[in-house]
Amino acid sequence: MRVIVVEPYKKISVKEIDNDISAWQKIVGGYVECHTLSDGCMVMCDEEGRCKGYKPCCTINGKKFVGTIFITHADEKNVSETRDLNDKEIVLYRYGNKIK
Repeated sequence: MRVIVVEPYKKISVKEIDNDISAWQKIVGGYVECHTLSDGCMVMCDEEGRCKGYKPCCTINGKKFVGTIFITHADEKNVSETRDLNDKEIVLYRYGNKIK
């Protein structure tokens, strides 16, 4: 699936990843924690990132994230129902003002 990956001190990138929990964990570096955004997208991060001392990554909707995160589109009631980000979502997150 097509997602946006944000790593500390690197440019935002669009990547193709497998749509399974092991691929998600590999990207974030641990157990996946999901944060639903108001537009139906989700931020996936390492739930223990702060305890592990990960570097600051970005702020989205006022929430500060550490370590590597990725953004996908998911059903908030069933996180396993994720899908590719569409072109509009990619433009909004990659080039818009949503990630600080």
